[in-house]
Amino acid sequence: PALEVILDFHSHIVGVSIRDLPQYIKLGIPMLFLLLTFGWQNCGVSYVTRAMIKGDPVFMISDYWYSVKRNWKQGLIMGMLDFMCITALTVNFTYYNQLAGSYGYDLMLFFTVALSIIYSFMRMYIYLMVITFDMKSTKILKNALIFSIVGVKRNIMAVLCILAFILVVAIVTFLLHYIKIAATGVLIGFLTLFASASFISTYCAYPVILKYM
Repeated sequence: PALEVILDFHSHIVGVSIRDLPQYIKLGIPMLFLLLTFGWQNCGVSYVTRAMIKGDPVFMISDYWYSVKRNWKQGLIMGMLDFMCITALTVNFTYYNQLAGSYGYDLMLFFTVALSIIYSFMRMYIYLMVITFDMKSTKILKNALIFSIVGVKRNIMAVLCILAFILVVAIVTFLLHYIKIAATGVLIGFLTLFASASFISTYCAYPVILKYM
């Protein structure tokens, strides 16, 4: 209301885009699909990358679906919780970053960034414990928080390596843009980035779990 009064006083008109129902449906269906399958995808990928780290034989497709079927219930719960946490942290960061400038909003932005870092460390361990141990979800989250602190050196190295890989993909895409095949760089990044990030996080996190559990 205060903003509306100020805008009226200065004779400003603000255009607000309003989505209609079909647009919400088109946006909602992929989001719902991602919400329901997010945990299963992470369980499947974690199982395959863990086998690679251990040096076990890997049958990528069958191992992936074996993990999904074996952990479908807990994977669904943890995936939905994980997806909602990532969404909430992203929305919070965007919101407080836009309002940064005052002490209160700057403090909330700092807390959001700190929580995001801690949670990014926790995510390295959550799905590995889901596929490795028969544990309650609350205990998995508790252990993941502990491991985010105990294995902080490996966690930081994992994040730095993932960021370096993202930088390489971005540079390749940028260079390919100048020779008119930027789509190839995007495709390369899409096919390698997520799998490589999962492999790096598993490589750094699994030894910590092996040591303490």
